[in-house]
Amino acid sequence: MVHTLPLALSGTEVKVAVCDIDPAWLTRHASPRARGFLSGVTGSARDVHRLSAVTGTA
Repeated sequence: MVHTLPLALSGTEVKVAVCDIDPAWLTRHASPRARGFLSGVTGSARDVHRLSAVTGTA
């Protein structure tokens, strides 16, 4: 979503920000690969779309 929302909402006044996934939100069964994937997606969306990062709260 962090890659498609900026495109879908372009031309509107809506601003999209990225929230990193807090490791505590993932189950203990989440693989290192899954954790890396989520981190990579949010990081690349920030870079590609110049999105701001926000701190998430549980």
